[in-house]
Amino acid sequence: MKYGMKKIYLAAFVVISAFALSSCSKDTAKDSGTNSNNDAVPSSFTQKVVVEEFTGAWCGYCIDGAYRLGNIVSANENAIGVSIHYGDGMQIAAYTDYKNAFTISGFPSGMVGRLPAMEDNKTVVMNRGWWADNATDQLKNTAPCGLKIDAQSTDAIKVTAGFNQEIQGDLRLTVMVIEDKVTGKGSAYDQHNYYSKDYPNNDPNNPFYNLPSVVTGYEHNHVLRKVLSSQTMGDVIDASAIKAGGKFEKSFSFDASSMNGANVKIVAFVNVVGSNAQSHKILNAQEVKLGASQGWD
Repeated sequence: MKYGMKKIYLAAFVVISAFALSSCSKDTAKDSGTNSNNDAVPSSFTQKVVVEEFTGAWCGYCIDGAYRLGNIVSANENAIGVSIHYGDGMQIAAYTDYKNAFTISGFPSGMVGRLPAMEDNKTVVMNRGWWADNATDQLKNTAPCGLKIDAQSTDAIKVTAGFNQEIQGDLRLTVMVIEDKVTGKGSAYDQHNYYSKDYPNNDPNNPFYNLPSVVTGYEHNHVLRKVLSSQTMGDVIDASAIKAGGKFEKSFSFDASSMNGANVKIVAFVNVVGSNAQSHKILNAQEVKLGASQGWD
């Protein structure tokens, strides 16, 4: 039996003790980046928020981080989850770029829109207890840009960023491949669980209490499988496109043979790359299932 987040879908939140909030201490793009002229850019966009979780199968507290991320995404269609793995069978080379750009001090931890937290000492990489509130707050913003994605074929993933105003800074287009229900055999995939009844003094009301201390066949969701942009922090957007009505379009391809296509999504976002961790930010994002398209919204 598999024990992914879908198996405990929308379980009631529990009051988790201080112990529960402890932490465990690219494919090549087809370069068609141009200011495209077909299909007018709308005057407004729906604000989306990206929650990026740092996690690992070896981390016994990370099962709770995955649970919280799943609840955020399930509760709001405009929240997009990305799980960035370290030290297990799902780690990819891009993790090193994340480590260099941001201070990752524990697992699970995460970023919400790559903006400093409203709480938690205003760090960018924040405690999982702050993710939901920060995501809700950021969804109140007015989006200065938006995206559409044509992901009908892995041979031609076309992503278009559109703008309704001029924006200052080093703007990039980042495109990712995300997979749900990722499983595997052995310690590289089996999820450790520090909330299990196998450990003394744990809370019987915790949603993971009746699971074993190591969950075999665990389904990992929102897993970052590939960064399709030429750089992890994104491809530079032409300055000529960053104006009211401006567009920037780029096409990508990748090999999905090692994945279950039914569980794959394409996530794209426009982000500002700053001079330090405190000055990066994601302006807006979009996601679509592989084999489908998502227009402006």
